[in-house]
Amino acid sequence: MRQIHNGGNNAFRMPLFLENKDMELKWLLPDLTDGEISEILDYELPSEALEHWSVYTIRSPKLRPDGKTKVDRWEWAGLPELGNDEGPQVKKTCYFKVMPII
Repeated sequence: MRQIHNGGNNAFRMPLFLENKDMELKWLLPDLTDGEISEILDYELPSEALEHWSVYTIRSPKLRPDGKTKVDRWEWAGLPELGNDEGPQVKKTCYFKVMPII
């Protein structure tokens, strides 16, 4: 995620993946203890539970030149493979679809 979230006011921010509806509801409670917050923040979604691909842009009103939707796959020239933190730090956007864990 460091390759993708690498600019702006929130550089190197990370998404919060919640395992299930119970965890989602717990995260929204106003009176969580520090321990409960840490428990939720320490949860790691297994990588095999995600599908991922690069997209053209999501936060801009700019339309894609090929007319496809904003979340359709877009191939960026020079973008290092995900997981390669040693490659050039290029700002791009990635869309993640959370798949059910069975």
